[in-house]
Amino acid sequence: QRIQQVLHNFLSNAQKFTPNGGKVKVLIQELEHLPRTAKIRTSVQDSGVGISESDQSKLFLPYSQIRSGELQGGAGTGLGLSLSKTFVEIGHKGKIGVNSTTGHGSTFFFEINYDLCLLPPASPAFVRTRTSTTNKESYGSGARSADEQDIDDDEDMDEDAICVDVLIVEDSKLTRTLLTKTLNSLHVKHDVCENGRLAVDQVIAQKGQYKLILMDQEMPEMDGLEASKALREWGYNGFIVGVTGNALTEQINTFLQSGADHVIVKPINRIALASVFQQFDIPHTFNRA
Repeated sequence: QRIQQVLHNFLSNAQKFTPNGGKVKVLIQELEHLPRTAKIRTSVQDSGVGISESDQSKLFLPYSQIRSGELQGGAGTGLGLSLSKTFVEIGHKGKIGVNSTTGHGSTFFFEINYDLCLLPPASPAFVRTRTSTTNKESYGSGARSADEQDIDDDEDMDEDAICVDVLIVEDSKLTRTLLTKTLNSLHVKHDVCENGRLAVDQVIAQKGQYKLILMDQEMPEMDGLEASKALREWGYNGFIVGVTGNALTEQINTFLQSGADHVIVKPINRIALASVFQQFDIPHTFNRA
């Protein structure tokens, strides 16, 4: 599924920046064949305007917009190629790049090792339901536990803690500590990221295995709105719960429109978190506390 998204991103850009009458080709080449694996190079070649050498160095950076895109009337978040790079290089330890000359088109490519002993996995059957009152989408997913975050806390996780993946995304050290303390008391395993950019990288590196993300709104480098959009664009199908200090309906709706399933307002207490976990079927021990 993620590989299809990378290819779709390449094709979308090629079509956008190739004039009428131009050509777009998809090439697949086996670079190396071993008994159990094969290295495959997938390329998208276009006859568009091409990309200058100086612009090529910016292509895979977050929010990068190059001049050739403006000339062709292209528009977008500037995140597609950056997410593709993270997925290929971090998620699959592969290689991604571009060869281009101004006025002579471009060739975008990625190289990934495929396990020949495995059949292509079926796409997960995520069920989505929407209710007009909450503007909420629900996604079914199968998450697995991650290593427990090391936190100096007087309420450590028990060895028999429930194995559920939750990612805390929060730039405030104090709030991170309070959230960690609360999740530990609820026996919910979790990881922690300090901003949206790190969270996007972490989710992609873990191949979307987190079942729920607690996403703060205001953070440096990439805020919660941008991170939520980026994760949905990449294809994250877990739950995103926005965390904000702004209780205005307009701000909450903006968070929901960015990809959040639900929004809670600070300050957050143990009961509020237990309610969220109950709503999204995250096992916890609030009733036994």
